[in-house]
Amino acid sequence: MNTHNLQLPALLLLILLNACSCLVGTAEARDTDYGDMDAVVMRIVDGDTIIVDIPDLPPVIGKNIGIRISGCDTPELHDKRPEMRILAIQAKYFVTTLLQGRKIRLKNIKRGKYFRLIADVEVGESSLSTLLIDKGFARPYSGGKRNW
Repeated sequence: MNTHNLQLPALLLLILLNACSCLVGTAEARDTDYGDMDAVVMRIVDGDTIIVDIPDLPPVIGKNIGIRISGCDTPELHDKRPEMRILAIQAKYFVTTLLQGRKIRLKNIKRGKYFRLIADVEVGESSLSTLLIDKGFARPYSGGKRNW
């Protein structure tokens, strides 16, 4: 039997098995709670996403890390509705004035469905998610369809 006839099916099987193992690993990562860590806010992406440095981790995994704030959802900056864009800008401004360059505490760190980090963000004794919701910049969010 010609070995070239077996190479393509074997390669395709290997690729399929590798893809399946990656999906299982991603699901397991989402279910893992990575605990709590201190971080320094480097940049604000929007009202519910920030970029941080985590000093206790090596730079390759702890520098310029995107964090999705758990428990809330703010409007998107690129929303087509002007009133939603205005609210999104206000939410980003609020988070920027509150957090830029500040040390924060990340709690209950997990991986989200897009493999980014999801965490409760504490500023002093306050939950950022609660502050955003109380100020009217965000709505409670625990996954699924957003309702803006």
